[in-house]
Amino acid sequence: APQVSVLDLRHQGLTDSALLPLLLALKGNTVVHTVLLDGNRLTDATGIELSKLLQSNAALQVLSLSGNADITDLSAKHWLNALKINTTLKDLQCIDTNVSPQYSSQLTYLLNFAAPQTHLLALQNQVTLSRLAVS
Repeated sequence: APQVSVLDLRHQGLTDSALLPLLLALKGNTVVHTVLLDGNRLTDATGIELSKLLQSNAALQVLSLSGNADITDLSAKHWLNALKINTTLKDLQCIDTNVSPQYSSQLTYLLNFAAPQTHLLALQNQVTLSRLAVS
């Protein structure tokens, strides 16, 4: 059977409780490299669980949470800690969430100065976080 490397759950009306079992299953994942969760009804409860996932998952490269308005700075605070450990995530998209420019700046600082091999692009109110390898 083919292995699923992209998990596309965009615009499915998912809630935190519906997504939690999947996030737990992904902790030991070595195959899925892209998780798309745009346009659901996810909150900081999912944001915090995703930070735990980022600390234990070495396969995930793309995580998109755009359009989940209840993702806030609380999630971003946890992501800051997770990204100090995780070195594989390359793209974290948070457009149309409530992650503030302040936390965007902190993530920028962390990724640009604490991890010099990466580069972060952040747009002020439409936050798209991308880490790209710098040669």
